[in-house]
Amino acid sequence: MPYAGDRFHLEGAELKTIRPPYDSFKNYQQTFFDPKAWAAAVDFFARNDPLYDAFSLCTNVLDYSALARLVRRAYN
Repeated sequence: MPYAGDRFHLEGAELKTIRPPYDSFKNYQQTFFDPKAWAAAVDFFARNDPLYDAFSLCTNVLDYSALARLVRRAYN
């Protein structure tokens, strides 16, 4: 689970650990199916993950097209 790993950043000379909103696949599933929890998780990654990309992560109308999904995945 690449999104379940801790995030680290420097605050002055101190290394700070930021824990993600879920730590297992089961917690991920629970988060994904709870709209409020999922919105908080997406916000967490938007703020703390330098590789966050809304185009790749967020669902949109293009998900109904297999070709559009393929292009979106190739974008990464």
